[in-house]
Amino acid sequence: MGLQFLNPATASFILCVVSLARCSDSVCEVNGKTYNEGDSWQEIDKDQQCFQHVCLKDGSFNTNKCNPEHNNVEDTVVETTAKPVDLDRSLPTNKSSTGKPPERGCMVDDREVAVGEQVDVPNKCLHRACAGEDRWIMKACPLIGLAPGWILTPEDVSKPYPSCCGRAAPLLNIVPDVVSTLHWSVSLKLTYPNHTVEYGNELSPAAVTAEPEVDFWAEPDSWYLLSMVDPDASPQNTQFLHWLVGNIQGNDVSSGDVLAEYVGSGPPPGFGLHRYVFLLYKQPGNITFDEPALDTTSVEGRRNFSMSKFSGNYSLGDPIALNFFVAQHDDASSL
Repeated sequence: MGLQFLNPATASFILCVVSLARCSDSVCEVNGKTYNEGDSWQEIDKDQQCFQHVCLKDGSFNTNKCNPEHNNVEDTVVETTAKPVDLDRSLPTNKSSTGKPPERGCMVDDREVAVGEQVDVPNKCLHRACAGEDRWIMKACPLIGLAPGWILTPEDVSKPYPSCCGRAAPLLNIVPDVVSTLHWSVSLKLTYPNHTVEYGNELSPAAVTAEPEVDFWAEPDSWYLLSMVDPDASPQNTQFLHWLVGNIQGNDVSSGDVLAEYVGSGPPPGFGLHRYVFLLYKQPGNITFDEPALDTTSVEGRRNFSMSKFSGNYSLGDPIALNFFVAQHDDASSL
């Protein structure tokens, strides 16, 4: 199953042919006018709808819907046949689409902002920069690739851009039950004999008795920490600790310091599915952990464990990768 691409912004989709516009390999031609890559222009259609266009490298263009009274862009429109475009590269350099310096900046709340000045859009997860003469270049939230089993969190317009943008998050309430936030930047692959952890698939306790092979992209000279916790075996905001390895150099887990030896899943009977969550953190450096070593027979130190508290104690920040499976009781359960 491949990646799904979603746009958090309210978006419509258009083709290159709009209002007598024609696209060539290097320029956009509209109503007899020629625009180069990065140039922007506006038009009002027969229904008094305002549209702002930005010419792209391949001759197609992005179109934004704007307010004809104030020329403020309201919705970002992504051209379907071109790669997603970061409109920051189209920020003005004190030149309009005709090559002449703009006469004035842009009006916002009865004040004029300078050409190139950036202003957040109130109550919307958008960012805009003044292109001069009340024309705006907009930046919306980026496209997000979702792995199977992940969801897109809603935009939060109470936060400034880009913090307001939706983010990829796993299902089953891993966020916030285990961690409050997740800055997912690498993939975490875990393989048991004949089984792979795949973001919420069910594995029997008998299939996960031995620690899995672990693979992730890492900087060879950096240090990482890997944990495995069960948030369904402890009171709210704590977990049962199944595995904890710190000071992993690069992605060689065997090089790390084992703080808690691996213990496989063992949900008790009658409690349904438990979630088993692997979290990967990038350490700020080599750390001297002030924690008692836990072997496979240790229970104290594993119960009521808080990954968030542990992360805070050692300044680990948010996890950079995550994976998880679910399991329920069977005859192989040992905890």
